[in-house]
Amino acid sequence: MHQVQSVLRSFLAKVCLVAAAEEAEAAAAAAAAAEAAAAAAKAQAGACVAAVLRRFQARQQLQAAAAAFAVKEEAARLLQSAVLRFGAQALLLQLGAEDAALREAAALRLQSAQRTHSAQRELARRKARRDGLLLLSPGKHRAVRQLQKCCRRYLAQCTLRAAEHRRSRAAAQVQALWRAHRCRLQLAETLREWRDGRAQARTLSTFGLAQVAKWPHGARPWPALPAGRFRLMQSCSELLRGSRERAARGKLLSLVSDDERHLILSFLLGDLACYAAMAALDKALSVAVRCPGAWQHTTIRIPRTAELRNLLDLAGSWALAREAVLPAFPKRRALQQRLEQRCPQLQMSLQGEGPFMLFVMGCSLPVGSGMPLHFFEPRYRWMCRRLFATSPPHVFGFVTGGRAREGVEGVLCEVRDLSVNHNGTYDVFVVAKSSFVLSEVWLEELPYGAPLAVGFVERRQEVKTSRGARISGAAWLRRLAKRLCCPRRG
Repeated sequence: MHQVQSVLRSFLAKVCLVAAAEEAEAAAAAAAAAEAAAAAAKAQAGACVAAVLRRFQARQQLQAAAAAFAVKEEAARLLQSAVLRFGAQALLLQLGAEDAALREAAALRLQSAQRTHSAQRELARRKARRDGLLLLSPGKHRAVRQLQKCCRRYLAQCTLRAAEHRRSRAAAQVQALWRAHRCRLQLAETLREWRDGRAQARTLSTFGLAQVAKWPHGARPWPALPAGRFRLMQSCSELLRGSRERAARGKLLSLVSDDERHLILSFLLGDLACYAAMAALDKALSVAVRCPGAWQHTTIRIPRTAELRNLLDLAGSWALAREAVLPAFPKRRALQQRLEQRCPQLQMSLQGEGPFMLFVMGCSLPVGSGMPLHFFEPRYRWMCRRLFATSPPHVFGFVTGGRAREGVEGVLCEVRDLSVNHNGTYDVFVVAKSSFVLSEVWLEELPYGAPLAVGFVERRQEVKTSRGARISGAAWLRRLAKRLCCPRRG
């Protein structure tokens, strides 16, 4: 019994141990399940947090990408608009260049058409004139030939008369130079006499006062001189009317001082022809005329035929001269530049009519007649703007004899009526006032278009016709000879 109880107690203890072990295992399993559930929950929470974080990061990246795309899209739109503007400007420039080229080509075609039309009209006129001469009757043909002979004879007489006139003018100039030479010799002898009598004479005005009334015809060859010097010059003319001129010529330079010699030459020099005559008188006098004192306060008139080398050599003596007057001729600008380099203190002036702006077109425009003109070239539109910016009368040169160069003929035209068109061209009505010959021409460059010709002119002598118009005599004779003496065949 006791054994049974011990066995039973051991069995019960084992059962209790087994139950306790099972409970411990169940508790351990529950704890493991709880830990697994907690780990699963923690893992699920971590996954949720990672997913939320990834979604947040993806949203931020998406927003950054959207902002970058917006910036790039704006930059692309700005670049596209700049490219479009540049393309539009390039297209406008190209269209402007093409339009200017088309306008220039149209102007050239219009000028060519006008020249062709003028040539056709001239050809038709010559053919009509030729046919008219060929269809004349024998009597009229003889009359025309007789008129041609008369015209040739008249032209020959005009040529002989012009030669006679030139010869008479040359003789008058030679006589004037000879009289000037004699007067200079008399002046030199008078100064010598005055120097010898200076000891007895108190002042310059008392010497020669008795000779004032004896000057021939009351002439006064030096009106700009003071009274004392003028009376001295008059006494010079009276004191040397005898036969002592040749004897005094050899002693002239030895008796007259340098200051007196320079004073004499300052009244005589100025015209270079007079300078040549003075230099040819004596070797010492030729040296004296190159001194600066001999040219003091003189106005030097330079002829067109003066040689540049001799003129520049002589210009070294013009330091005390007052002014140099240059004529209008082709080499005038080069000569003026060389003289300004050689004599910077010398004042320069120009002797010529102008300058006039020149319009060049071959046509026939007699003096006194009118003509409408249409100015469309840029240089002539610029000429009109410059012309009408000044006070009237508005005068320009119309070159009718070919290109604008020296020696070409033309007429000075006055604008009587003006009309400005909407495209910038000008319609004017001009009247020919007088004929001229170009003496000097140069070109003024323009920012666009051909250069504008500007020059000095020399007016020609004119004659009145029976109808009251004024035309140049040489031009009238030339046209008459062309029409009657040598008709050309078209």
